[in-house]
Amino acid sequence: MIYKYGEGKERKIIMCQALLKETVDDTYDIIFKYQIEVIAILINENEIKKQNKCYPYFSLNLKDNNSKNYSLTN
Repeated sequence: MIYKYGEGKERKIIMCQALLKETVDDTYDIIFKYQIEVIAILINENEIKKQNKCYPYFSLNLKDNNSKNYSLTN
């Protein structure tokens, strides 16, 4: 999707649903393929703790940032 703002300015954005545990590798694929630098998560504060709503794919604890095909390190 292309977001147009200002006079003649535009930015490419990727929008998707909240991640599930089963879709984490697909999301990591997109992040690395398109060299995504910013990720914004729009979720109701009450839904953050419900893991079935949005899987915590970028944990502050680096040990938790592993999936079937990826292992993220700092």
